Amino acid sequence: MKKVISTVLLSFMAVIVFSQVQSDCEKSWGLDHYYKKDVAYLAFKRLYEIKSPDTNKIIIPQIYQDSIWKGLAAIYNAFSIEQRDSVFDIYCIHNTSQYGSPLDPGIMVELDTTFEWTSNWLNGNITTGYEELDAFLAEYNYFIQYADSNSNTVVLNSDMPINPNPVVDSLLFFNGIKDSHLYVVTSHGDKIEYSMSGNEQFFDFTLAWGDCMAGCSNRHKWSFKVNYSNCTVEYLGLTSNAGQVLPDPRNCNITSIMKPERNNSEVSIYPNPALNILNIACENITQIELWNIQREIKLLRFDKQNFVKLNVETLEPGLYLIIVRTENKSFVKKFIKK
Repeated sequence: MKKVISTVLLSFMAVIVFSQVQSDCEKSWGLDHYYKKDVAYLAFKRLYEIKSPDTNKIIIPQIYQDSIWKGLAAIYNAFSIEQRDSVFDIYCIHNTSQYGSPLDPGIMVELDTTFEWTSNWLNGNITTGYEELDAFLAEYNYFIQYADSNSNTVVLNSDMPINPNPVVDSLLFFNGIKDSHLYVVTSHGDKIEYSMSGNEQFFDFTLAWGDCMAGCSNRHKWSFKVNYSNCTVEYLGLTSNAGQVLPDPRNCNITSIMKPERNNSEVSIYPNPALNILNIACENITQIELWNIQREIKLLRFDKQNFVKLNVETLEPGLYLIIVRTENKSFVKKFIKK
């Protein structure tokens, strides 16, 4: 009798851990904001893994990104699977290097400084006056990520879903560029891995911690399977070399950020765009967060009032999200810094 009971219990546990959950494959507006770089990186890798003929295209075709978005959204929307909370809200897993920065496939360029325009790049200015080069890079939103005047090298990057390999080849045709090659930071850190077989998509989310400058001593990997045809999700289990030991939670809790109250008329922000001061009016404000497009919190304030003046003078120009929290509601507004 004990043997029968044990068998039944084990079967029941297997059903709980590995059962398929019906989900929703529509991505929320915020998922695009928080995982845009991750999906672009996974799509870039996917192009070469399947030896796609599209590897000669600079812009990663949307179809490769859409399939990944669909699977990622399915896991995010599978709220009945508690492990999705660990991935998205508690440990906030993205593709990051050992330095905590996103893994973007940048381009390392060696310059011939006998050409006058190269001094602009070495000073961090992407605009050179070399019209053909400026037009080419402007088309793909390239910027100077890093410049080293000692070695006469720069690293270029873009906020678009770029396949950098054709760009590497194209840059060699411009006068003043001696060499260019792909530049990807070694992946010692958190990472998301993706693969697909038939109608099944597989996502692995790895949390890494403990001396990551030397390769990370601890890793926790949550694995999920998504059925692409019917948008069901299956949690495949945990692989870990650290047992049940985990680092302190990061608690980004993007679920609460991505599901704000839609009646944004209760919140007023002005002027928008703003140069120096941004005014926020809302009843019973308790907290204000300001996020940039790189998913970094640039400002956090705890206020218990109905009107707040934010000094945004030191922010870089660009698009930001303002998250205004009250005791029982959250509101999200877009704000442009001049």
